[in-house]
Amino acid sequence: TYGEDTYLSGVYVQNFVKGLQGDHSRYVRASAGCKHFGVHDGPEYQRLSFDAKVSEEDMRTTYLPAFKKCVDAGTYSLMCSYNRINGVPACANKYLLTDITRNE
Repeated sequence: TYGEDTYLSGVYVQNFVKGLQGDHSRYVRASAGCKHFGVHDGPEYQRLSFDAKVSEEDMRTTYLPAFKKCVDAGTYSLMCSYNRINGVPACANKYLLTDITRNE
């Protein structure tokens, strides 16, 4: 994301996706994959072992809104973060990847 302001991040990412992918009905200029999906907020040197402890409220009000805007803008992909979220690796996190991303 582009900072702590969830509204600003959301507006920015929507324009980023539309600008990068274009608006042609058949051809995509480039895929605007939004990355480090979930909660990516740890120290860089620990990115492969960091466990982000985050409440449900904080995840939904601070971290996920910009990713929702990214999906709503039409991105073709999300890349999970490197770290764990509440003890579960982000790339194997059923709650994050299935329950939230696919079912909500």
